[in-house]
Amino acid sequence: MTQHSQQSAPSPVANYAERDENISCSSYAVLRKLAGLPQDLFADYWRDVLGPLCARLPGVGYYVQHHFSRDHRANLWPLPDGVRRMDVVLDGAAEIGFADIAGLNRYAEASPMLFRDVFHLFEHIVAYSLPRGSHTLVDRETDGIPNGPDRLYRLHLHLNGGSGDGFRPWLSDWARQLASAPAVQITPASAGTLRQRSPVAALAPRRSSG
Repeated sequence: MTQHSQQSAPSPVANYAERDENISCSSYAVLRKLAGLPQDLFADYWRDVLGPLCARLPGVGYYVQHHFSRDHRANLWPLPDGVRRMDVVLDGAAEIGFADIAGLNRYAEASPMLFRDVFHLFEHIVAYSLPRGSHTLVDRETDGIPNGPDRLYRLHLHLNGGSGDGFRPWLSDWARQLASAPAVQITPASAGTLRQRSPVAALAPRRSSG
């Protein structure tokens, strides 16, 4: 007698992207620590002191720190012909989001106490304003509040298409193709404008009228 096993249809892969939908405006900044500051001291103070202070300020709805590896030459891909490496030293990135403009303004009013301490930690910050937030195309991570070392590679891609009319449609299509790859766990896509470069003194947030 032959037995035929009934195979169940594969279950759809979970997507938790909707948990980011409550953030309507945000900012993204890349950071470099003060020269001479020991790496362990920098990481501990940013994570355990400055981070909790920022996350507890009024109006903040989302706050993430990315502590970059000190090995800046992971060499995941070979350099194509005609492309040269940019040897830019960065120690981390920070994302901060708000439910609405009112939340951003409450944060701006309360943030001087935070930015007085920023001078003791960072020598270089480049901040990008994301007035329409960041659209998460796919998020397969079950833990929405992860802490500790990443289990996989987390790549931060900065693409500059200038003012060309075709860049943003191309970027949207490219990001969706990337999000469809089974190996990709999280794909946020955002279009922002450079808000401020160093010096750090100029980085305090501004109130917005919408």
